[in-house]
Amino acid sequence: MLHQIQNVFVSRVKTLETTRCKIEFLFSKKDIVLRDVNQCYHGLFLSLVVAFESYLEDAFFHIISSKSRKVKKLFKPVASFSTNNIARKIVHADKKYLDWLPYDKLKDRFDIYLECNCIFDKLDQHETTALKQISIIRNSLSHCSAYSKKQFIDKVIGNNRVLPIEKTPTGYLRSIYRSSPRETRYQLYSNYLVSISNKLIS
Repeated sequence: MLHQIQNVFVSRVKTLETTRCKIEFLFSKKDIVLRDVNQCYHGLFLSLVVAFESYLEDAFFHIISSKSRKVKKLFKPVASFSTNNIARKIVHADKKYLDWLPYDKLKDRFDIYLECNCIFDKLDQHETTALKQISIIRNSLSHCSAYSKKQFIDKVIGNNRVLPIEKTPTGYLRSIYRSSPRETRYQLYSNYLVSISNKLIS
């Protein structure tokens, strides 16, 4: 079941990547303008983060309500819930939705409900840094405040040398992280999320 949940996420990531490639192709043919491309990257990245958070939520509630001995042995839930729905009602309490990012909030929730504290030990420093940056970029796209912009510049761009056009969230996501093989920073973050989703349930 956990692998099925992850497969849904991976499939969504692939769909978003197909859309991204189409957008870049249309831009290369001058069928759309840069403003359109930036707007698409805005939507693609937010969709990517939403898909990842949905994966985290579905995997988490499956783990704490699973009857599988294998799952219980691997993750060691601190409490037993008879159904997924009951687990959701108790964890949600009076909240309509749960935040799964930033990284510290995600780790804290897993640590509270699971005795197995080695889950996040599987993530390397690059992956934990990516999760923190992804949260900052998501906030800068969702909230056009001076604070979110400063967080993006200070904690994502940092000392990296980037072109002026790359100093915005969408411009940064479109920028080339490496040339061989060619990979944008959007793709870099997307690949990190797929890797993380696999490690969390392995």
